Amino acid sequence: MAELDTSNLILLSETDVILLDATWVLPGSDTPLASGYLQGAGVFDVAALKAATPLGSRYPDASTIAAQANALGISKDSPLLIYDRAGFFSAPFIQWSLQSCGHAETKVIEGGLPFLKSRGIETVNTPHSPPASTGYTPTAPLCSGVIMSELVAAFGTQIQIVDARSQGRFHGTEPEPREGLRSGHMPGAINLPLGNLLAANKRLHTHIEQRIKNAGIDLSHPIITTCGSGVTACALRYIFEKLGADNVSVYMGSWAEYGASDAPIEI
Repeated sequence: MAELDTSNLILLSETDVILLDATWVLPGSDTPLASGYLQGAGVFDVAALKAATPLGSRYPDASTIAAQANALGISKDSPLLIYDRAGFFSAPFIQWSLQSCGHAETKVIEGGLPFLKSRGIETVNTPHSPPASTGYTPTAPLCSGVIMSELVAAFGTQIQIVDARSQGRFHGTEPEPREGLRSGHMPGAINLPLGNLLAANKRLHTHIEQRIKNAGIDLSHPIITTCGSGVTACALRYIFEKLGADNVSVYMGSWAEYGASDAPIEI
């Protein structure tokens, strides 16, 4: 597969495209971030969205999404180009969040700011602050999210549950970064760490399709993606749909909710 959708680079020069920096890292993480912002990019506050979304929600908080869209001058028909400074981590989560509000024109820059800087694209030190707008009204979702009861109902069926966490967290040999969570994984889940699908430069790996197949995942069957808190679950969903899967749902509660419950686990 292509390392990057080259149309995304072309979109950087389109005057009507709104650039969004959707960077977020797990608190306490040492994830390296590229410095600077793309010229003209506004910042979508991922942390604020996550803080406003109650655990167990099907989708991120729509009112917070609308408020941030208005603050960034975004209308429902604005074409959006989304990236993050980690490379390929939280940008798909914001794409999915906007799609959950019915926003159709969204694209993600695979490889994010690190890749763009490696291509010689210049950055600025401060983000863009556009004139605010009003009237961003969420409409019917264009993506699928599930809640915990629906996830549990999928156990033992043909629905594949794919977990993006590290192998150590999946098998309970590494501690969970969030206090109070049990270790292990959901019954029957398949482990597919997001890092296994990325090259060293954070672009999608050349052999990504084979790696997915080797994990035992059939993209023609229904899939529910999960992770630690719903962020990398959206990255898996992005990848699966790019490769042709048409029945992928995200469990946004992910291990933050499931690991704190008394639902069954495996190690």
